[in-house]
This record gives sequence, C-alpha cells and structure tokens, in this order.
Amino acid sequence: MSSTAKSNGSPEAPGTVTIASAFPVEETVARLKRAIDEAELRLFAVVDHSGGAHRAGLAMNDTKLLLFGNPRAGR
Repeated sequence: MSSTAKSNGSPEAPGTVTIASAFPVEETVARLKRAIDEAELRLFAVVDHSGGAHRAGLAMNDTKLLLFGNPRAGR
C-alpha cells in the first residue's frame, strides 16, 4: 500500500483528509457547511458522487465531496 492510499486500498490524493462521521451524510454536510461559513472560508462546490452513480444506474453508498478553502490565503 502506498502512502497515498487509505487502509481499504482506495487512492487518496496528498493533503486529502478523510474522517468518519457519527451522523448521517446530509447532517454531516450541513454541519460542515456551517463550520466552513463560521471559519469564513469559501465553499467552492459540493460534488454528489453517489447521486451521479445512481443516475448512471450504479449502486454507491451516499457520498459527497465538499471543496472549500480560502482564496486569499491560497488554501
């Protein structure tokens, strides 16, 4: 396993953080959006991976990706 792979073997980009949540996906997304807003960061996009998979006729657990940062800080 390389240093950029999670324990389940799936690839993970350097700098990516993956943390399990004790809450359902929609509540987790809402909490993250609030935290992003409170930290005065910018939410660039919410990518609904599972929604795209389902529209393509594929099964996938509820999966969302939030892209956020601070454009002024270059983060």
